[in-house]
Amino acid sequence: MTETNKPEAIATGPFGVGGSEDVVVRSLMVPLNQVTLLLPATAVAEVAVISDPSRETDRQPWYLGTAMWRGLAVPLISYNVMLGLQEVPLDNTARVVVMNGITGNDDLPFYSILATGIPRLLQARKGTLDINTAAEPNALVASRLFVGEQECYLPDLDQVELTLIRVGGRVRSEQSLGVARAR
Repeated sequence: MTETNKPEAIATGPFGVGGSEDVVVRSLMVPLNQVTLLLPATAVAEVAVISDPSRETDRQPWYLGTAMWRGLAVPLISYNVMLGLQEVPLDNTARVVVMNGITGNDDLPFYSILATGIPRLLQARKGTLDINTAAEPNALVASRLFVGEQECYLPDLDQVELTLIRVGGRVRSEQSLGVARAR
């Protein structure tokens, strides 16, 4: 395993790596094929299985299209491809992690990330996480952490969301798409 430590900059972050023993952050470990995301549960609106996501080929390769979720067409992204990693095929049925928007942009209250497996819950606390200090910096990754032997990416959710906004990502309602609701 790579040498790890607990720098002050991350120690006070959302996972309290160097913080108090009693701080617990409910989290999700989300498999994405080549990497595993570690997300604070408060950032996640829902893990859902969607059918027939709409594909958009005229945008960035990581912008897969939209996923219909609770009457909304929510942008669907591949975090793998955003990082320059291998593309994950988008099937007719896909598991997505619907994220709460955190930048306050009214056009993007939610977006979704394509997952390749079933996320699992983690009670993150001091002693369960170590920082990978040998990891290469990336604007879309706040930190790379070890949960036991498993390396996880803690995404910079602000940067992910701002990148999506820059390419025109926004949530639309079914009515604005002209989609009739099945009753």
